[in-house]
Amino acid sequence: MQAEWEWLIPLFVITLAFFGCTLFVYFGELYRFDPDWGPVRKFDSSGKEDLGINQLLIHRHLERTRAEAATAKQEVNYGSIGVPTWGVIEAPWQKRELMWDPNLKQEVYVKRGFTDTQYLRAHSTWWGRDGPTYIQNAGLAAPALTVNDFCGDLVEQRMAV
Repeated sequence: MQAEWEWLIPLFVITLAFFGCTLFVYFGELYRFDPDWGPVRKFDSSGKEDLGINQLLIHRHLERTRAEAATAKQEVNYGSIGVPTWGVIEAPWQKRELMWDPNLKQEVYVKRGFTDTQYLRAHSTWWGRDGPTYIQNAGLAAPALTVNDFCGDLVEQRMAV
């Protein structure tokens, strides 16, 4: 199948003319002469005086809240749940200090006295523990695994036989 030049050449000329006209309208900014073309000057709501008053009240409330937050002592919580539901064990002399870390090249919080907090948590009767570490410290260990261990046969609902 061969191209029919008597159709392709006029089509190419029409395409170039349309593209040229589009560029002329765009770069010549002739579209601005259309009365329907232009920036939106009126929105759905005209924004009466009440709107300005409400915006001013919101702005004042925001400034007041920021000022109170700057002066108030920041309470440190774990995550977004607020006060931990499982309780708190911390040394009363533990403090958070903001310091510059040259390796990370940013400010970080350092907890002074955290080793005392770790000691209190390790000797608490109700604080959660790191299971594998305490099992190892107690001298307990699971039996070594063997290739032909019969314990897999004790499971009643096996996935594969």
